[in-house]
Amino acid sequence: MHHRWMRFAAALLACCAAGAVHAATSLAYTRIDLPDTVAGNDAWRHTYTLEGALDAFHGLTLIYDHTRFSDLDLGPVDAAFSPLVIQPDTALAANGLVELTALSAVPATFSTQFVLDFVRIGPLADQHPFALFDDNFNVIGSGTASLAPVPEPSVAALILSGVLLMAAWRRRSAAPPS
Repeated sequence: MHHRWMRFAAALLACCAAGAVHAATSLAYTRIDLPDTVAGNDAWRHTYTLEGALDAFHGLTLIYDHTRFSDLDLGPVDAAFSPLVIQPDTALAANGLVELTALSAVPATFSTQFVLDFVRIGPLADQHPFALFDDNFNVIGSGTASLAPVPEPSVAALILSGVLLMAAWRRRSAAPPS
């Protein structure tokens, strides 16, 4: 019985290690409704978390639909990136974009946050598409930034109770028979 438990633990660790090595670049965000300082403008903030490896001069592009966003204001970004912001233009029906280009290679363990304030002029979606590009600006990947989940206390309690139940079962099965 003990060997089966050890093999299971070794297999689980191997799967986790393989997932960490091959992890893709990911992007998640949180959303906050800011106080409106100008009448008629609905101010919002997205705080993005970018994780994963990027080669030198590769980067990330986020597109902002001209029917839903205006007045993009990118806060400070990590010194490892060169930022570019192009405003959406409703008169030309042109979307805006935020682009971050890595100035040097960043490792798979890399994680950074950046903040974008904007005015909402249309409905906000819970997912935001993005593209990854190489040093020739060819799209080499894409994905969807999702609202970061807020962990529920009940989930943590359920996991903890499962771990405690397994520990009790293990202790009981290891006890010598009476």
